[in-house]
Amino acid sequence: MKHHVLRWVAVFAALICFGIAAFFMWQVYQQEKEYKEGDDVYALIEQMAAQSSTEDAPEETPGHSPSPEDFSEETAVEEQRVEPEPTPNPEAALIPDINFDALDGVGSNLVAWLYSPETVINYPVAQAADNFYYLNHLADGTENGNGCLFIDWKNAPDFSDENTVIYGHHMQSGKMFASLVNYADQSYFEEHPVVYLTTGTGKYKIELFSGYTTDRNSSAYTLRFATKHEFADWLREVSDKSDFRTSMRLSTEDHIVTLSTCAYSFYDARYVVHGRLTLVEERSGI
Repeated sequence: MKHHVLRWVAVFAALICFGIAAFFMWQVYQQEKEYKEGDDVYALIEQMAAQSSTEDAPEETPGHSPSPEDFSEETAVEEQRVEPEPTPNPEAALIPDINFDALDGVGSNLVAWLYSPETVINYPVAQAADNFYYLNHLADGTENGNGCLFIDWKNAPDFSDENTVIYGHHMQSGKMFASLVNYADQSYFEEHPVVYLTTGTGKYKIELFSGYTTDRNSSAYTLRFATKHEFADWLREVSDKSDFRTSMRLSTEDHIVTLSTCAYSFYDARYVVHGRLTLVEERSGI
């Protein structure tokens, strides 16, 4: 009798273990499925953002061919006035041309596009009425664990504050802002010293000058300063904390962009990277 009971206990324990293993496997499957769906959405959004806008071609009157009488001497002179081609900006060519008109149907909260060469960071940046919505919603509003890069809800959407914070998840897949923690190494910084930002009005570069582990209550998340003196003290403070070194000279006239993600060196840790925002090229509309 005793052996019979022990046999059933063993069977029951095995079933429990199997059930737990199956449950966790199902959870992993669901998570990977969700992440894949998010990646597919962002791949599609990236394709939409890269679409070129074309101006409507002038309509021709059917059945009418131009004749010499159609052109006056004044018209001929005007045609000879050729506007000089603008001087190409090689740095601007490195920054993606984002068609924000094509992204209107994606979501009304998109304010920018962030791109880091030779990394996975090539995403839209949104802004909501709080700092929670885009933790589990994609750029198009779909509920998904990938979330979306977003600027702090208290920031001006045009990046005019002294410090604009962009948040993003540290995904186990390596996507979104997972690569930010690599700035703990000097060599990684030297390979990726600049991140690029595109808005509806301009193309910008973000020249990075500091990266370090901190906590959620850090001064890194200060958005505005009462005086230039306070701002100068803050710039010195965050520069001194950096894991990597750079010779960049900062000014209280600068605008800073802070990239923030989770870190796992201690409970509720964050990894932040600060950079100076500089206009590379104004945009007349794409």
